[in-house]
This record gives sequence, structure tokens and C-alpha cells, in this order.
Amino acid sequence: MTGEAEEALGGNEIKTIEDLINGVRTLYLIDDDIHELIFKMRRIIQGENETVVQYTNRLRKIVLKIKELKKREATPDVDLRKFDAEEAKKYKKGLKSEIKYELGTENTVEDISRAAIEIETDIRKRKEIS
Repeated sequence: MTGEAEEALGGNEIKTIEDLINGVRTLYLIDDDIHELIFKMRRIIQGENETVVQYTNRLRKIVLKIKELKKREATPDVDLRKFDAEEAKKYKKGLKSEIKYELGTENTVEDISRAAIEIETDIRKRKEIS
């Protein structure tokens, strides 16, 4: 590593990808409080003119910060799995009702998102036909 990148990381020797990740983490600290982020996550809903992808991306930005803070706190894996379940439940709850009610029993954000995008596409096609 050379130039600005080397200077920004304080000349720390980077031997592995993990060293690089840890160095970048020290450069880009998360300013938000974890409780504030969880509060934001619980209140987020899909906007009227927002696509499923846009809604998913907004939620993911918050969730990534929460997960990073939880990693720094050395949160046990069992608690991380509980958080993943809460995230999926909140994600589904925040979708537009016309999408939410067509969903099946998907229980991960990835599965819910995939199904929701298909449903959203079907709804759009039905509206175009009528």
C-alpha cells in the first residue's frame, strides 16, 4: 500500500485482508448509537413511491451499521441470529401492504426480498394491463 492509503492507515503494516479491514474500521468509525440505529430500523417502512429494491437498500444500510457495532461488542452468535430474525420480521412488516399480503412463509431478508420483487413486478404488470 502506498500514497494516501498508507498515510491514512498510519503506516500500519497490512499483511492480511483482516488487517486491512480492521484498519479501515478505525478510519471510518460509526458515529451512531446502536440503540438509535435499532430504533430507526424498527420504524422504517417502504415509501409510497419507493421500490422494493430501494426500501431494501435503505434498511440494509442501517442493518450493516448495527451488525458492525454488534461485532465490535463481540455479540454472541445466538444473539446475532435473533437479530437476523428480528430484521426479517421488521423488513416484511415494513413492506407495502399489497406486497406483504401476497408473501408466503419466507423468513430471511434475502428470501423475502426476492419474493417481494417478483410480487412487485407482477403487480406492476397487472396495473399496466388494466
